[in-house]
Amino acid sequence: MVIGFYRESSAKMNESLHLLENECPPPASTGNPPSGGFLWVVIRHAVPVCILVLAPFLLTYPLGFHLSTHMFAPGDNFITLWTTAWQVHALQSPEDTFWNANIFHPFPRTLALSVLRAVYIPFGWLVLTIWDNPILMENGILLGSIMFSGLGMYWYCYQMTQNPLAALLAGLIFTCNPERFARIPHPHQINPVFWGPAFLMLIRYLDTRRPVYAAGLVLFAFLQFLTSIYLFVFLLISLLVLLVSEWPRWKRHIREVGLTGLLSIAVLVVCVTPWGVPYVINRISYPFADGQDWLIDLSARPADFLMARHLNGLYGWTEKVFAVDRVNADMIPPNFLFPGWLPVILLIAGIGIGRRIHNDSAARLVRQGFWLAVVGFLFAFGPWLHLGTEATSIPMPAWLFYRYVPGFSVIRDPSRFSIILTAGLALAAAGAVVLMSQRFPGWRTGIGGVLVFLFGMECLNRPLPLQAIPYGRGIPQVEQWLAQRPERVIVSYPLRYNLAYMYFSIWHWKRLINGWTGYMPVNFFEDEQRLNTLPSPEALETLRRRGAELIVIYRRFVTDPPFLSLQPEEEPGVRYYLSELQKRPDLFEPLYDDGAAAVFRFRGNMAHSVPLPPGNR
Repeated sequence: MVIGFYRESSAKMNESLHLLENECPPPASTGNPPSGGFLWVVIRHAVPVCILVLAPFLLTYPLGFHLSTHMFAPGDNFITLWTTAWQVHALQSPEDTFWNANIFHPFPRTLALSVLRAVYIPFGWLVLTIWDNPILMENGILLGSIMFSGLGMYWYCYQMTQNPLAALLAGLIFTCNPERFARIPHPHQINPVFWGPAFLMLIRYLDTRRPVYAAGLVLFAFLQFLTSIYLFVFLLISLLVLLVSEWPRWKRHIREVGLTGLLSIAVLVVCVTPWGVPYVINRISYPFADGQDWLIDLSARPADFLMARHLNGLYGWTEKVFAVDRVNADMIPPNFLFPGWLPVILLIAGIGIGRRIHNDSAARLVRQGFWLAVVGFLFAFGPWLHLGTEATSIPMPAWLFYRYVPGFSVIRDPSRFSIILTAGLALAAAGAVVLMSQRFPGWRTGIGGVLVFLFGMECLNRPLPLQAIPYGRGIPQVEQWLAQRPERVIVSYPLRYNLAYMYFSIWHWKRLINGWTGYMPVNFFEDEQRLNTLPSPEALETLRRRGAELIVIYRRFVTDPPFLSLQPEEEPGVRYYLSELQKRPDLFEPLYDDGAAAVFRFRGNMAHSVPLPPGNR
């Protein structure tokens, strides 16, 4: 029924658009500021901007009071933290190259096995240079990403509507809704910083066909690529949806728009190629551990769109009610895709009111938001409809892309398409607020304020459980000792604590045989199984082949504050490693033992040197 209403409203909107095709674009689309001077502009935007700046701190309370010492849900954010720290280090170190990061030695291009985040290098360099605190750096990037993503969407929606409250609501929906909050433990998924500016450049180009806006679109798309390749792909899909939804605006100029589009694509390809080639080479060179179960587990179920994390103040109860079991239940969490009820209600309201109230800019936002929401919702289900743990035989629209579009299978988590749904709901909400204000002029200011308040209530969370993280002199003493050693290649046991070893390596940047990334080479798991049999012949051969020089064995992790604990079932294995290595001083020379960790020089590698990748000697 909603789609039927929308088709009727779209026909009426298209009729009005035909009348405007040969006229000048509306002021809202060209971005002409309201009269009143600079002071009026500042006053007009002061409150919305302040709210968008403060919103990330309220969303993640009490993290803002512990930016340099604590993190929320440590896990993937250790990968993103390490990534930025490595990039800053590599650009300053003559001994290391940018792409050959210090994990999975001696595999090359290991940085291109995970997120890029190059746009944060200047900020990372500033924080690490002044405070030498990677926790502060990562938390600053986290909160800044949420903040600037909201401000970008606010900018776009304000230029379209000239309504600060409508634009404020759009910015909050885009960055703070329950679905976005659920992505915080995965920082590379919550930084669509340049989506709003990219949307604005596209719409302004379609309205004016001025090349400067096409150039701006290429710039912001490239910056999004440097921020998150995942979200860059989703941005391109969103821009395509907007382009199709704006067909009446440019259909009479298809040749001009087409040529400019081809030129823009060519320039964008030239810009991203130096950064994207290492990822392509890795994808071709390495067999990856991308099991079919991952695609099944990470595809959305209908119930996922009703489920928020248990920390949400209003809807936390939905986690237990709507959770659907996955194939790998112990490894992959459910998808929390609930965006809040208010954005959905406003989408429906915008469609309904748009049939009776004429406002071109608001109607455009509702139309754009509707189609973005439809695409994001349908693609989140993945190639097949999933109603329970397993997939059904019902194909979804994404099936065509997974089957026929080269490289699309890299998107192994279809539920992340929910960011497109969120963007659509944000645009539709802004348009709906303008239409409601026009429908009820006496409540013009009150409507926006009430809706912002109500949505804020949907977003509020309980105080987050934070984890104190050691840094500097608080990390294990053995890691500080390693910084003084000349050896370059180390392997640490137990092997399963790869994220911790990557984090500790920030203080010495030794080359690790350990490691963990978003895309894992199958070879790593095969070698890990062999290394776990130390000191078997298979383990020794693997150590020689990987170029190991030092072997670090942890009895326990002694940090300040306490951070990690070995599992009880791992302690016998650690004692076995130590006893066996101590029996072979000719092969494993003891170098260090502080009671918490012991270090051995692996002498079996001296006659089997393994050359480092170029630039890492």
